[in-house]
Amino acid sequence: MRRPDSQSRLLSGRLVVLVIGLTNLALVELSCSNLFPFSSRLPEAERAPAVGAAAPDFTLVDQHGQAVALSSLRGQQTVLVFYRGFW
Repeated sequence: MRRPDSQSRLLSGRLVVLVIGLTNLALVELSCSNLFPFSSRLPEAERAPAVGAAAPDFTLVDQHGQAVALSSLRGQQTVLVFYRGFW
């Protein structure tokens, strides 16, 4: 019985690593699509604000439980951070 030379062993090893990597990638994609089923739903284009336009006014609760309206921050430098997800 012949032993495979080092080049064919190297090629076999790379093929195994590639197959394992692609399998892992497919499993991660499947699990993420099940965890975040609504992540692909984006607002309709006609309802979304235009880039560079003023943000629509809204009211949210801050970290202290106080309601804050965006219009109350007019004239101040404001950074809005939105997180997509469910927790």
